[in-house]
Amino acid sequence: MYLSSLSTGSYEIEDIDKDEASNRYFLVPAKNVIEIPNQGDMRTPEFPQSHTVIALYPGTTCFYKAVVVKPPEKSNPRRYLLAFDDDEDARRLVEAQYVLEVPDDIK
Repeated sequence: MYLSSLSTGSYEIEDIDKDEASNRYFLVPAKNVIEIPNQGDMRTPEFPQSHTVIALYPGTTCFYKAVVVKPPEKSNPRRYLLAFDDDEDARRLVEAQYVLEVPDDIK
């Protein structure tokens, strides 16, 4: 997915997963866009165990609600162990860059 900011307070989003036959471009209000930090701009402190977040589901381009099972460790500081909603008790590792605070309007 690629974003380009417009002077209208909106973003033009290109969905790179869409096939060529359908519309790949969408105009989205800025209030509906969540910025994903660059890998070098990681925030601290990390989310604690049992904290609800949204995170990029591995192997997809979609963010889903999840609960932190284990925050990053010193030996692996860039990955969270998460339990995603409706994922049958599976635990998945996700890069910290793609683990974000749940926006207020979807808590």
